[in-house]
Amino acid sequence: MSKESECIVRWDKEYSKIFEALFENTFIPCALLDSSFNFISVNKAYAEIDNRKPSDFVGKNHFELYPSDAEKIFREVVVTKKPYQVYARPFIYALNPERGITYWDWSLTPVINERQEVDFLVLTLYDVTQRVKALEELDNFCNLSVDLLGIMDFHGRLIKVNGYFEKILGYGKGELKDTLLFNLIHAEDRSEMEHVFYKSLESGEPVVNIENRCRHKSKDHKDIQWVIVPNKNNRICYVVGHDITENKKIQAELNRLESLSLLGTITAEINHELRNPLATVRGFLQLMLEKKDCQKYKDYLELMISELDRAESIITDYLSLAKVSQVKLEKRDLNEIIKKALLLVKASKPNLAVRFETSLGRLPKILADEKLITQLVINLVQNGIEAMAQQGTIKISTYLEQEKVVLAVKDHGHGIDPNLIDKLGTPFLTTKENGVGLGLPICYRIVKNHNGEMEVKTGRDGTTFLVRFNQA
Repeated sequence: MSKESECIVRWDKEYSKIFEALFENTFIPCALLDSSFNFISVNKAYAEIDNRKPSDFVGKNHFELYPSDAEKIFREVVVTKKPYQVYARPFIYALNPERGITYWDWSLTPVINERQEVDFLVLTLYDVTQRVKALEELDNFCNLSVDLLGIMDFHGRLIKVNGYFEKILGYGKGELKDTLLFNLIHAEDRSEMEHVFYKSLESGEPVVNIENRCRHKSKDHKDIQWVIVPNKNNRICYVVGHDITENKKIQAELNRLESLSLLGTITAEINHELRNPLATVRGFLQLMLEKKDCQKYKDYLELMISELDRAESIITDYLSLAKVSQVKLEKRDLNEIIKKALLLVKASKPNLAVRFETSLGRLPKILADEKLITQLVINLVQNGIEAMAQQGTIKISTYLEQEKVVLAVKDHGHGIDPNLIDKLGTPFLTTKENGVGLGLPICYRIVKNHNGEMEVKTGRDGTTFLVRFNQA
């Protein structure tokens, strides 16, 4: 035998010893199988994970001991002659079901002979059950949170979110994975969010309490307050969002009520200090208008009387705010009040080109002040008429919804600017050329004093005012 051949034989023996030492003493469970998946040998670590001895495996088929659908993976490795790796694959020991579900990282590596056939398969295992269950417990804990919790990469792409994140934005499980957070932000708020995010990545400092509108799957928006904490080592960001939608609605309502309360306290003073003098001035102007020598000033006098009448109308609206607080609740039929209110509207505007559609459902009675609810209906209908430039169709409907009696007044105008929705009901807020901005505040006050709720839905096809009352 040549020296070269002796060297090869000696190296094969040394290599076999090294492989055997590694195979037997490594803490990683390893098994050597033939191409039919019969065990040739296993190390101690492999045998110990099933409380067996290494000799218990020799000659037995892997899938007789551990039946599973992984057999198709083994066959694929024999056919393709390529290694295969699996991460956190669940497994139940059929002969020891009391162990429950276990999770394993494992790899299957083919050993190819000179004929390019698979001689052996090397199977290595790593038990990750504790890690997976710890992550499951963390997920369960996060899903109990009433905050939006998530992890995203440095491009703003969501890697993982908790259940509340999906729920509050109307998405199903897994739908938000790989979504850019910026694509969920309202277009008007997006640039600011991107600016503070990338500035945070650059500085390493967290983004704290930035507020913006986040898109719900239904195309509505939620007001969210965000905290974003970058982790430069792992190139990920931790995201915490708090839904402040209801808080903002409550604050807007408090601001509106505070404004209305302030107006209510000054109405009596207005009546005393302004209304009486205006009536006196109007009376004298009317007398002058009747005198012959004042006829050359007729146009001016009529204009002044007209402006005084307009001032009187504004003062009447102010006084309505004071009267709204004087509520006398009795059991009333909402449908009957609506019918009477529409008669009043038609009588006051006989040449009106607006058509009214009514769909009045069968309703229980509500506790209501008939005069105030009549005023509410007239104001809402009048708003609709003006929104349609005195033409079109107003639809008035009533129905029961979750034990609430609902009044809906819909116009077919151009809708309300979304930026004004939260401000509706604020005194003096108006989009009308000659409007004062007291009609809707009066409506909100009436609804509030009847323990009701008012909601506004608007779009290009018009606006609907929904008023919900409790049953009597």
